[in-house]
Amino acid sequence: MDKKEKISQQVEKDLKEAVANFSVKLKELRQAQDLSMSDLYKLSGVSSSTINDLEKAKYVPNLDVFLKLGYALKLSKTAVLNILLKEENKSKNLRENSLKLIKASLQCMELSVTDIKEILEYIEFKDRKNIHFYK
Repeated sequence: MDKKEKISQQVEKDLKEAVANFSVKLKELRQAQDLSMSDLYKLSGVSSSTINDLEKAKYVPNLDVFLKLGYALKLSKTAVLNILLKEENKSKNLRENSLKLIKASLQCMELSVTDIKEILEYIEFKDRKNIHFYK
């Protein structure tokens, strides 16, 4: 197996873990706020079927979808990223690869330079300080 294949497999594994983390939290937060999938659709613009598939971890969205749902649930960008990274994860290697995945995703989105800088600075700050803002 060459290095490119290993990286692709690691990215796929990290992405599945991030989606699984978000899926569990999405359902918990939606139910805690007494929102139906239809209510969340109205707030976020993300279709009810997509929300359903995401809650079952059957759908791998781009970061834009994660942020739309997060904002609809009154989460900050950093809280959404925290859910995706699942801070309790003890594997430093997996965490580093997750950070790389998020950084790469940010480059593909239509975010302002300020937003990208803010997110990346937050991620790097958390890496250095190992602070847990959201659980």
